[in-house]
Amino acid sequence: MSLKNVNTILTTAYALFVVYLGLSFMLGTEAFTPADGDRHGGSVPPGSPGRPGRRD
Repeated sequence: MSLKNVNTILTTAYALFVVYLGLSFMLGTEAFTPADGDRHGGSVPPGSPGRPGRRD
């Protein structure tokens, strides 16, 4: 692969990552942690009070 191809791939991946971060920020923290995230031992995300971290 030439350097130009690598640069294009990295630029595209970075752009997609920035878009994902922007969408996640606009949609709130639920975009980062799915609705069942607490089932996998994740903590309650900010902005979702009263949802306990269950350990099934």
